[in-house]
Amino acid sequence: MLLALTASHAEVSLGRLADLSAAMVGLPERLAAHNQAHPNVPLVGWVVLSTCNRVELYIEAQRFHDGLDVAVAALADVTGWDRPTLITSFEVRTGTPVAEHLFRVAAGLESVVLGEAEITGQVRAAFNDALHEQTTTTALNELFQQALRTAKRVASTTPVGRAGRSSAEVVLDTAAQALGSGLHAARVLVIGSGAYSRVVAAELALRRVGDVGVHSPSGRRPGSVDSYAFTHVVPGELDEWLRTADVVIACSGRGRPVVTAAQVGGRGARPLVVMDVALQSDVEPGVAGLPGVQVLGLTSLAVGLSDVSQEALAQATRVIAEGVARFETRLNSRRADPVVVGMRRYVHGLIKDEVDGLRGRLDEQTVSQVEQSLRRVYRKVLHAPTVTAQAHAAAGRTEAYLQALHTVMGIDMANVDAVAVIDAEALPMIQDVEVH
Repeated sequence: MLLALTASHAEVSLGRLADLSAAMVGLPERLAAHNQAHPNVPLVGWVVLSTCNRVELYIEAQRFHDGLDVAVAALADVTGWDRPTLITSFEVRTGTPVAEHLFRVAAGLESVVLGEAEITGQVRAAFNDALHEQTTTTALNELFQQALRTAKRVASTTPVGRAGRSSAEVVLDTAAQALGSGLHAARVLVIGSGAYSRVVAAELALRRVGDVGVHSPSGRRPGSVDSYAFTHVVPGELDEWLRTADVVIACSGRGRPVVTAAQVGGRGARPLVVMDVALQSDVEPGVAGLPGVQVLGLTSLAVGLSDVSQEALAQATRVIAEGVARFETRLNSRRADPVVVGMRRYVHGLIKDEVDGLRGRLDEQTVSQVEQSLRRVYRKVLHAPTVTAQAHAAAGRTEAYLQALHTVMGIDMANVDAVAVIDAEALPMIQDVEVH
């Protein structure tokens, strides 16, 4: 069964979410360890999705309670939180709601910025990481591939997707609106040197904002300084920039104030817009109370229904519902894979026995011709049962079909293992794997 544990900006505080996100680095190893230590080894596979606004764990488990126990134990290891805290921090989903949630997440419908363009790439990256770590399964492969396809359809066929903006775009649009005079002639200070800082810097360069400084609290030289010819603001220059900047975008997330009231207070009443967009705030609380200073956090970036019509949301929801239905059908159809493999193996064994019996009694050329003829018959004979098996699986009648095969043909496939199939359309860097 599919199981999802999810925590996002909608359920937990940004501080707790930041702690969760920082702890996810070691989660795959702890999942594997607890799974192997469990007497039932309940987890079949998993994918970890961790972004600035959400931490989510997608699991295929043999049993719900055992799978949940392993997941919670692994989360407790990496976070140091007790079980009650974890249970209240995560929402647990099983079955179809797992697909419904992931499809909405991948399409940007669960983001702070509705329809944001970045989340689809983050979902793809999480799936790609799990593929390389070999922790996915047939069901998880199908889940993420269909989610990515559906997100693409939402982006290309609905107003939500076509209007989708990156969170960096929204940050700068919000700052420009708060400033009241646009950003082209503004002095902008970016605090941070991580991935989000680089995205913001790229957007500033695209908008041709000329006076941009980048400060890294860690002391390293930000790559965007050289990429876009921005000013490298070293520690001794930070106070001067905070006194003269029009906009400060704080996104280092170091967990302690980088922008203080004492630093900003030296500018008098000159207007300043501070975008505090790190999960762990970079801005001292007292800064918001200074004259002329506006401090806007992540919650200020949410795009409500006033910007996306109800009809646009309804269109996106319909596309997602269609995608979930396709996923359910394909997942059920994949349950026929072991049936098909079992039939092929069974008939192939019969052919091999017959051909082996002819050797020594007939010359090799005749044996080869007989074998080729039998294989042609084999392909024709198995075509209809293969199609029928897939149809019965899609309709949820696999067990009845297995029983019929056992009764009519004497095939016992109770212990046939499923075959994982990777779909190249959803993940171009992975090649197709055929089921033989």
